[in-house]
Amino acid sequence: NLEFIDVAFGANCWIVAEGFGDFDPASTAGSAARRVLRSTDDGATWGVEYSKTLRNWGVVTFENGLFVVAGWKNQDDTVLSSSDGMSWSVTSSITRDSPHSVTYTGSVWLLGGTRLLDSSANPSAPFSQWQDLKAQFLTGDFNIYAMASNAGITVAVGNTDNWNPAGTGFLRRTQSNGQVWEAVTLKPG
Repeated sequence: NLEFIDVAFGANCWIVAEGFGDFDPASTAGSAARRVLRSTDDGATWGVEYSKTLRNWGVVTFENGLFVVAGWKNQDDTVLSSSDGMSWSVTSSITRDSPHSVTYTGSVWLLGGTRLLDSSANPSAPFSQWQDLKAQFLTGDFNIYAMASNAGITVAVGNTDNWNPAGTGFLRRTQSNGQVWEAVTLKPG
């Protein structure tokens, strides 16, 4: 079964990342060629622009003039970047856990996922080195489902018990490129 995980628009094209279809998260099997697709005719037709043997592409975004696609195979994460959606660079390979979200804060890239929160440590080569920020975020298991940034503030949402819908949800924010995170106040109602 095909499953498409995420979509982004930028540079006058659409980019879609292919996911994993039928998948058992406890299994180490399930790797196959996963594709990054591109459309320039408002989504009517799609062509394969990149393919790699992975378990899943987890996220696609277009921020700061770049498409960024992140995925994983076991604990070998891959981050791709492209300014046009046609020419892709494998800009990083990190050995952590599965990425599900990526955002640009205005000065660094943040990559979040299953027990994963990393910051691009080198702004001049943004995906060449990553700083592990897990300890600054939460202790124990967590899964960051999505992040978004605007005007120096980044908000992250997720769950504190991976693969368990009964886990506790969280909503946290940072004003320091991921170095310090704070819980937010939810108004009643």
